[in-house]
Amino acid sequence: MERAYTIPFRTVYNLAARKERAKRAMKHIREFVAKHMKVDPEKVKIHTSVNAAVWQRGAEKPPRKLRVVAVKEGEEVWVYTQEERAKLEKAPKEKPETSAESKEEEKREKDAEKTKNDEKESDKA
Repeated sequence: MERAYTIPFRTVYNLAARKERAKRAMKHIREFVAKHMKVDPEKVKIHTSVNAAVWQRGAEKPPRKLRVVAVKEGEEVWVYTQEERAKLEKAPKEKPETSAESKEEEKREKDAEKTKNDEKESDKA
């Protein structure tokens, strides 16, 4: 399940000490997502892109609001910025090769090399 949220930091700005705002904003993100996705705050994982967005202007001046995407994977909820989530979706997902497929491919390559070597030797003779 994937949901997009705009998290306001109004309460962080009003209630937190100036030097504690970014730290408090990170805690607010965790609590906000936990409440809206109906999970425990310990199960919320925050991606480094969100951390970078909050701390970008320092501890005293985090953004007033932040657009995030919350993705529920089993018991855990991952929080990404919208830009980071778009990058992750565009990245091609590679299918891991099974051992049988890789062995067949290696065998074909070896056979191809042998035939090339045999042709070179026959041309020399």
